[in-house]
Amino acid sequence: MEPGVPSFSVDSRTEDGVQLVSVAGELDLATAPELRAALDAAEAGAARAIALDLSEVTFVDSTGIAVLVEYTARSRSNGDRLRILSGPAVDRVLDVSGTRRHLPMVD
Repeated sequence: MEPGVPSFSVDSRTEDGVQLVSVAGELDLATAPELRAALDAAEAGAARAIALDLSEVTFVDSTGIAVLVEYTARSRSNGDRLRILSGPAVDRVLDVSGTRRHLPMVD
């Protein structure tokens, strides 16, 4: 990683029939394609549910929120398998934007 460039990672693994997609770092225009790819792969898998863990996300912009909204809509039309665990940075943006009520959030 280059100095001064924020880190970002997406980890995906299956636990007890649930595909867990964990995201860390800044979710923005530059990193949203990585999250999309991970969610596409999770949707294509055989897991009964997809858990998206955003608790380690340090920043999210409108592009990141758009990915969450897009995959929520796709999930609802394909068996409603997605659940989202948020974190402080994401919570703030979801609350300010009024988006939280439209997403499948879990504690």
